Amino acid sequence: MEGVTRRPLPTEGMPELFFGEAIVKSSSEQQNLTEKALLKTLLLSLFSILFAMVCLVGLTYAWFSAHVAGGVTTMTAANFSVQEVQVNPPISGGTSEPQGDTYVLTATEDGAAFTVQIAARGEATQGYFSITFSTQGAEAKSFSFSTEPVAPGGAFSFTLTVDGAPMSEGEVQLTLSVRAAWGNAPAGESLKNGSGLTFDGTEFTIIAPSAP
Repeated sequence: MEGVTRRPLPTEGMPELFFGEAIVKSSSEQQNLTEKALLKTLLLSLFSILFAMVCLVGLTYAWFSAHVAGGVTTMTAANFSVQEVQVNPPISGGTSEPQGDTYVLTATEDGAAFTVQIAARGEATQGYFSITFSTQGAEAKSFSFSTEPVAPGGAFSFTLTVDGAPMSEGEVQLTLSVRAAWGNAPAGESLKNGSGLTFDGTEFTIIAPSAP
């Protein structure tokens, strides 16, 4: 028919337009999802880093705080020492001679008796003396005795008698040394204040102090 213009139906070309819009919309949504996932991952990573830093700071602070609080404990040992040793030889039959921190006791007669007095000093509550006698000659021996507790400022005394020792060379020599230690004496028999010691040339015998 002449003079009639053909117009396309409204539905012609629409599928292509809708399909294109669907593709664009799908790509946009996918991009949004990707950005959200990336943002979530970044936030989780940032949170993990911040949490690790907080833990590190807390651990470091705790370490240095504990170190400072613990500090260094200084332990001071109690002081207990020998103030003076006085050896009184017998009127006859023996002599005593100081040699440094020791005393050489020489008995020239059987029955010679030496009186020993030891004074203590220090800041400890109590301590004790370790008394050692050493013999002379090829078969030299040492004999040690621990005293009962002694308070600082106190004194301890005992008597040594050389009785029955052979005088083959005209004399018997003993070297006396005294050491002090704070605390309690080792377990075992201790020498009481005022006790007596008897030396027969081979062994020592402890004589208990006489009752007051």
